[in-house]
Amino acid sequence: PPSSNRGTEITQRQSRRSPRVMLDLPDRLVVEKPPDWEVDTEPSDSQAYKLSSYLQSALSVEEFPLLHDSSHAYGMVHRIDVPCSGLVLVAKSYQAFYDLKLQVDSGSMGRDYA
Repeated sequence: PPSSNRGTEITQRQSRRSPRVMLDLPDRLVVEKPPDWEVDTEPSDSQAYKLSSYLQSALSVEEFPLLHDSSHAYGMVHRIDVPCSGLVLVAKSYQAFYDLKLQVDSGSMGRDYA
């Protein structure tokens, strides 16, 4: 007989899918964040999966020190709530970080919510 926990197991498996890099440019990334992952722009004790840890495991501190720098939000330019999914802009260099922050903060880069 089917397990009564099957629905829970499927939900847990789906919620644990990993982020995906959708665009990789020399100085910035666009990352698809699945639900249940935290866009952790500062150190936290949250139990959610951390996008910074995913990025740090894929990109070395020697080549991309910004992604290991909590004082610059690990390169993440904006946040998305943990239960939500969506695209996250991530700078790979300090110059790109300030360029993207300026665009977001000045409103010259828009956001769409679906």
